[in-house]
Amino acid sequence: MMISRILRKKEKYLTADLAPQEKRARKPECEDVEKLLYVWFSSMQERNVTLTDALVTNKAKEYYNSVIRQGTKEFKFSPGWLSGFKKRYGIRSYARHGEAASVEITEEFSPGWLSGFKKRYGMRSYARHGEAASGEITEEVAAKIQVLKELISQFDPDYVYNMDETGLFFRLEPGRTLATKKMSGKKASKERLTIALTCNMTDTDKLPPFVIHKYKKPHAFTKRNIRRLENLGIQWHSNAKAWMTIVLFEDFLVEFEKHVRLAGKEKVLLLLDNFAGHKVVSVQPYLNVTRSEFFPPNVTAVYQPMDCGIIRAFKAHYREYVVEKKLEKISQFQDPQIDIYEAVQMVMKAWSLDISSSTIRRCWRHSQLVNSNDILPDLNGDETVSDGIAELQRLLSRLQLENSPNDIHYDANEYVDFENLSDVVQPDDLELEDLQELLVPSLYEKEPESDIVDSDQPTSLISSKEAILALDIVQMFLEQSEENTVVILKQIEKIQKAIQNITTNSLVQRDICSYFRSVVHDSQV
Repeated sequence: MMISRILRKKEKYLTADLAPQEKRARKPECEDVEKLLYVWFSSMQERNVTLTDALVTNKAKEYYNSVIRQGTKEFKFSPGWLSGFKKRYGIRSYARHGEAASVEITEEFSPGWLSGFKKRYGMRSYARHGEAASGEITEEVAAKIQVLKELISQFDPDYVYNMDETGLFFRLEPGRTLATKKMSGKKASKERLTIALTCNMTDTDKLPPFVIHKYKKPHAFTKRNIRRLENLGIQWHSNAKAWMTIVLFEDFLVEFEKHVRLAGKEKVLLLLDNFAGHKVVSVQPYLNVTRSEFFPPNVTAVYQPMDCGIIRAFKAHYREYVVEKKLEKISQFQDPQIDIYEAVQMVMKAWSLDISSSTIRRCWRHSQLVNSNDILPDLNGDETVSDGIAELQRLLSRLQLENSPNDIHYDANEYVDFENLSDVVQPDDLELEDLQELLVPSLYEKEPESDIVDSDQPTSLISSKEAILALDIVQMFLEQSEENTVVILKQIEKIQKAIQNITTNSLVQRDICSYFRSVVHDSQV
C-alpha cells in the first residue's frame, strides 16, 4: 500500500469504531508543511538541538517556500498557527538534552506542567548520551525495567507483543571478508531491506513481516504479474533509503491496531526500543487498543526478546534458504543471484514457518521480562538458534566444496551477524528532499523504478485451469505417498475450492462490466 494512501486514510482506519461524541481535529491549511516540520522537529530533538518558537516558525516558512503553490495567497505563520501546530502534534515544550539532560522552561511551561508531561509520556528520567550510554545496567535502569516487568505481569501473555527492525542484505554472498565489507549508502539501499518483525509472547500471533525496500514496484514483481503484494505474506513499503521513518512507523501502528482489533483483543501491550523513528504522539489519540511502552536506551540487547535471539534465528533460517537456492541454481547452470521476489518468499517462510514457538518462548524468558516457566512453559521440541547456525554451517560447507576456492572460509556466525558487524554507510539526517519525497508523495512521487532491469520475458498470467491441473498433480503425488498425507490433502481441497471461487467472482465481475458497457453503448446509439 502506498505511503500517501495510508497517510490519507489512517484516521479512517483507526477511528472506524470511535464513539459518536468523539471529535476529530480540523485539517490544517498546510498539512504537508506540518508533516515535514514534525519530522524535522523530531530529528532535532534526537540530536539534542535546543529549539525556540522562532526556529520552528522559520523552518516552517522554509518548507512552505520550497513547495510550488499556484493560485494561493501567501500563508502567514502566526503565533496562532504555531500554537495549533504544537497542539496537533502533542508538542508542549522543546526538550533539551545534554550532560544535565535539562529542559529549558519558559514562562509558558511551569514545573507542574513538566511533571505532568513526564508522567504522560512515561519519562522518569532523561537519557544521558555519550560516555554514560555504554549499556551498563544502573540502578535507575534496573528500576525502570522492574516497572516494565510489573506492567507486563498485568497482561495476558497472548496480549504482550514486541516489535523490532533489522537490516537485511538480501543478496549477501557468504565469504571470509564479510565482517569488513563496506557498502556505500546508494548500494546499501538497493541491496538492503529493513524488516520489522512482531510477535506476541506465546507465539500464538505473528504479524506479517513489515518490509521496507527502495522501490514501490520492483521489476522482479512486475515481470511475474504480482499485483497484490499482500498475497506474498508481507506488508510492503518503500522509501528512498529503505529504512524505518516516523511516517512508516505510524503506518506500522495503523496496521498493528487494525490487526489486534480484528483479533478481538481489547487491550494489548506493544514493547518497542528507543529508536529515533519510533514516534507515537501523532497517532496516539487513535490507538484505543494498543498501549506502547519503550525500553530504556542501550539495554535492548539484554531485555528485548527480538534482540535475545528471535531476529538471529530468523536470519539463520533466511540465509539457509539463500544458500539452498544458490546451490539449486548452480546445479541447474543458472545465475545464482537471487532477486527481491525470491528474497520476499524466503523472508515469509523463515518468519512464518521456521521459527518455532519453543524458540520464541525461550527468547522471551531469556530477556528476563518473564521469569516463571508457569507463564511460558516449554513446548515439545528443542530447537535453538544454535541448531539453525549448525544447519547453515553444513550448507555453507557444501557450497564451499562445490563452488569456492580452498582458501575461502565460510563462517555461519559471521554470515548471520553480517549486518551487526559490517560498516554500512547510512545518512544520519533526512534532508529536505527526502522529507518531501516521504511525506508529500502526491507532489514529489516518481514513477516506480526497478531494482533489476533485464531482458527476461514477463511471466504469463496463470489461468485457473492451469492452477487446477497443477493441484491435480500435487494431489496425485500425495495420494501415492507412503506417508500419512490426509491433513495436507484436505488443505489441497480447500485450495481447489478457493480457486473455483476466485474464477467465479472474476466471471461475475466481467459480466457486470460487459452489461454496463452495453448500456452505455445503447444509450449512445
